[in-house]
Amino acid sequence: MVFKPSDIQKINIDTLDCEYKNKHKALKRICLPKTKFWKEYRKRQLIKQK
Repeated sequence: MVFKPSDIQKINIDTLDCEYKNKHKALKRICLPKTKFWKEYRKRQLIKQK
């Protein structure tokens, strides 16, 4: 994590990329309940992407 500007120099892009991919895969596997809220939320997000 970056807490001050000097931390940026210590960042390894490959490590960040790997961490992002792993978290992205984990989030995609989450099964959301089929409730009205989540259905409406999904519709709103899809509309934003267009």
